[in-house]
Amino acid sequence: INALMDTVILEATRGTTHIASSGGGIAILTFGHARDAVDFTRVVQQKLAENGLPVAVGVDSGPVLLFQNSRGASGIAGDAINIASKLAEDIGRPGCISITDRAAERLGNREEHERFETTISGVKLHGIILH
Repeated sequence: INALMDTVILEATRGTTHIASSGGGIAILTFGHARDAVDFTRVVQQKLAENGLPVAVGVDSGPVLLFQNSRGASGIAGDAINIASKLAEDIGRPGCISITDRAAERLGNREEHERFETTISGVKLHGIILH
């Protein structure tokens, strides 16, 4: 799984994003714009599904701290990372993209979607699910 994800993610990014972490079936990436994250996700979801690996994705928007640790690997921290991860893990559906309202507002035009409201780790979240 890790090799397939790494191959697909590296091929799809082509230098347009920062890969903060990838492994254990999870990838954490940063984008300058929510639309770039959604477009990238659609490509990666399709390629992984073609290989029998449907994935759930969470997208949030907000400040993050990117850092290099002493072993050379990069790291990332911030509420947006935690929330996006929780969305994917707790309410995510394979083949869908769960997006918080604050990220969805940055998408511009809204695609067909359904609304969600949930509480994760004591935090009430609202957003949309793209199919």
